[in-house]
Amino acid sequence: THFASQLQAVGVTPTTSWSATGTHGFNYWQQALPAAYQWLLQQLPRATTN
Repeated sequence: THFASQLQAVGVTPTTSWSATGTHGFNYWQQALPAAYQWLLQQLPRATTN
């Protein structure tokens, strides 16, 4: 995609995922959002307690 290409042009390696159908209907989001949340949570630093 154009967005991914622009990221790569400035040295950022994007993580992309493509739907087999190429659409963004309800079924796509039902599967994609939980995976995106899982990925996002793995990227955030863990909170520490003192």
